[in-house]
Amino acid sequence: AWKSYHEDPFTTASTDAHKLMIPIQMPGPPEHFLGVIRFPVSRDSSHAWDFAIIDSLDNDTYTEEVQVLFETKSTLANGCDQIHNDGPNASHASATWKRVPCVKQGESECGCRMILHFYIAAFCNSLVEFEQKIENLNGVESLPLRVRSWAVNWLETNDKVDEPEWLRNVIGQ
Repeated sequence: AWKSYHEDPFTTASTDAHKLMIPIQMPGPPEHFLGVIRFPVSRDSSHAWDFAIIDSLDNDTYTEEVQVLFETKSTLANGCDQIHNDGPNASHASATWKRVPCVKQGESECGCRMILHFYIAAFCNSLVEFEQKIENLNGVESLPLRVRSWAVNWLETNDKVDEPEWLRNVIGQ
């Protein structure tokens, strides 16, 4: 049921988190990274989710495979009261799925793009807000180079890198 049994809250995400970001590594060759973000439908709801699948390759096959995996092999699409089931039961799911269109990757930056998409999602409370911010990436020149440079700097400096202006403009902060 993808339930964490770790005592340390920093080693893994809680499956009943208000927002959940899940990295997906598709097998290769070539290997490919994409992301799934689960938002609550509303702040008052613990039984309905909006799932965003965001893939910088914009691949229909990957989208379908990931959605089927979640619906048949996990309880992450179920209401919070169903999360602790021993086995998945998608019949209790109250979830909508949407592939969020994004700027298609120009080079091999799928991992860096996944990190960027998750970073942007951290500033969003809903799928609609996430879609609006992702759409802002359309106006970023040289996105592949900027994303790779930002991600490498961010990872190498242990989160101590300044947010570049192009990213502040995307997030709207």
